[in-house]
Amino acid sequence: MIGPLKLRWISVIFFISSSFFLTNCFIEDDIDLNQACINNCATIQGRFTTENGSVSVGNLPLELQWENIGMLNGTTRKIATTTTDQNGFYSFVFEAKDHELTKGEFKVIFTINQQEFIKPIYQDFSFHNITTKDTTIIYNYHLAKPARIRLKVINPENFASAEVANLYTSFKLNNLDYDIQQVSSDVDLKMLESNEKLILVAGNQITYIRIFTKVNGVMTVKNDSIFTPINEILDYTVSIP
Repeated sequence: MIGPLKLRWISVIFFISSSFFLTNCFIEDDIDLNQACINNCATIQGRFTTENGSVSVGNLPLELQWENIGMLNGTTRKIATTTTDQNGFYSFVFEAKDHELTKGEFKVIFTINQQEFIKPIYQDFSFHNITTKDTTIIYNYHLAKPARIRLKVINPENFASAEVANLYTSFKLNNLDYDIQQVSSDVDLKMLESNEKLILVAGNQITYIRIFTKVNGVMTVKNDSIFTPINEILDYTVSIP
């Protein structure tokens, strides 16, 4: 038999849970999807590239949204869809609503073929700086194609006895003029099961390599780079004196 005090607590918990689910509301609006803009139009445009930055990414599906998301509720408006042309260019011309200029963010979402490209950390990019309806924003994005290098460890016993031994590979993404990089591989050299390992790098563009070692309390950092063709596997040798 449940006593009055226990019953009261059950009622309170039920009320709180019910209130949470009733107020937790997310709205998705696609009523104006792909509606043409006539006056006071905002424009987001740019180009998707790959490899060394001069190769275009054509026929890439894109979607433009505005969203204002909170902890318990939020609104997403689907504005337009498009694909990049054969030269990788895209353009969204749309009417931003008045309230969208003061809160939330505009977001471009893209869908990649993960067999063809290295998956980015985020498959979207956002803008908070659209405050007038006739704004024009140019934003280019870089996608990396996968390639491999064969990591060869000359003296594995030295790495095994080191206090720290890590290798990272990374590549530039987004606008190639900016020094924004994504890590493609993170290798603990102390834990290698053999003297060789294939690791992921960006193809037909520069991959940046950083090796951190700590021996007898002394930390050493080595910076290097390698250009790896997509259809080749290059050897890369590491060692500790």
